[in-house]
Amino acid sequence: MQQILWLKEPLPISALDFMRDRFPQEDEHYPVGFILNFMASLLAGANELSTPVRPLHASFYDFLLDEKRSGDFFIQEGDAHRNLAVASLSVMQAGLHFNICKLETSYISNSEVADLEKRVEDNIPPHLLYSCRFWATHLQGAAFDPDLAELVRGLVTGEQMLFWLEALGVSKLIREACKALISAEGWLQVSLFMCNMGCHPTNIELAQKNGV
Repeated sequence: MQQILWLKEPLPISALDFMRDRFPQEDEHYPVGFILNFMASLLAGANELSTPVRPLHASFYDFLLDEKRSGDFFIQEGDAHRNLAVASLSVMQAGLHFNICKLETSYISNSEVADLEKRVEDNIPPHLLYSCRFWATHLQGAAFDPDLAELVRGLVTGEQMLFWLEALGVSKLIREACKALISAEGWLQVSLFMCNMGCHPTNIELAQKNGV
C-alpha cells in the first residue's frame, strides 16, 4: 500500500509488479497481488492485471494516512520515494532504446504519423511511461543515496537521455522534460553539498533547514 499511496498516478497490478521487482531491497520483490487480492472490496483493479488500482472510496486513502484514525493500519511514507525513484530509473535503463515506436522514418513530424497513439500504446507500457514522467518527482522526495545518484548520472550523461526525450516526445509529454531536469539538478546539488559536509545526519538536517 505504501507503493500505491505514493504513486503520482494509478497503475495496474502488472505495472506495480514490474516496478516493485526493481526496488532496492530484495525482500520487497513480491507480487502485489498477494496483498491486493484481499482488498477487492476497497480497491478497483485489485483483481485485474490491466486496470489501474484506485480506491473505491477516496476516504480510504485518507484513512490510511491518518495515524490517529487508522492506528495499526497507518501507512508511513518511509522510503517510498527512494524506492519509486530507483525503480523508475531502473525501468528506464532497461526499457528505453532508439526508435522505441518503430517509426519508419524520422523525416516527418510526430503529428504526421497517423497511428502514433497506437504505436505508443503498443511499445511504451504503463510502467515505462510512468517512469519517464515521474522519476524526477520521486527523486526530489528521496534522501541522498550514492546508488540512486549513480542511476541519475547514467541517465543524464549517456544515450539514455536521448531515448528518454524520444519517449516523451512521441507521448506528447516533451514539456515535462525541462521541469524534470531542473528538479534533478537541484537534488544533485543538495546531494553534493551533503557529501562535501561528510553526509553526517546533523549536516543534512542543517542543509535542509537552510534550503540548500
